[in-house]
Parts: sequence; C-alpha cells; structure tokens
Amino acid sequence: GGWVPSSGTQVPHTVLEQVCPTKRPCIATQDVTFPQPTKVSRIAFRNHYTASITIRATQDREALRRKDTDNLEGWVTILKRARLMDDPHSEDTSQYWHSFGPDDLTGGSGEDAFVGLRIFFY
Repeated sequence: GGWVPSSGTQVPHTVLEQVCPTKRPCIATQDVTFPQPTKVSRIAFRNHYTASITIRATQDREALRRKDTDNLEGWVTILKRARLMDDPHSEDTSQYWHSFGPDDLTGGSGEDAFVGLRIFFY
C-alpha cells in the first residue's frame, strides 16, 4: 500500500516503528513522515487485523517529535475512528485494502500540506 497525494502518485515517506505504550492489547500508534510538506488527498493501504483507525496530521515537525499521543497541540484529525473490519472478532475482512479520499478526510482544507501523519490503531 502507499500514501497517495493529490497528484495520485506515491510520495516519498518514512514509516516509523509502531509504538504501544503498554503491553498489548493497547492503542498502538505509528508515524509516517514526509521529507517535505505534502498535500494528502487520498490514503490507501492494506489492513492487517485492525478494527478501526484514527489519523491525525501535522504541519509542525516539533509536534511530530513529541511522542505524547494525548497532546493534540499542532495536530488536526483528518480521519476519525474509520472502521476497517466488519467484525473485529472475525478474520473475514481483516486484510482488505482500504482507500480514504476527499469525501472521507476532514480537518484539512485539501490544500494544507503536512509533514507527518500519526495513525492510531484500535
């Protein structure tokens, strides 16, 4: 899967290690960083046993360095609790591909360029 910008092509990005503040089960987070500010109009990926996700975006590299996921300063939620599996207790839809576009992504104007995303896995 890839993170797809408004031009419809995959942009350079770095996916950092997933973080879980306690023993599993927990709400894990994973950051995606861009080398330069990037407009995000579509996000596409293959799921791997995650029931739902929230995605926050930032234009502030300092906010990206902070690992305190409760501190929302500098972050905007662009996708909130999007359901990825029909039933989290069944494997039937656990590895489907998902694509979220302009009708799904909120919080940014569509013209906003971000330096990073933080994904919350539920």
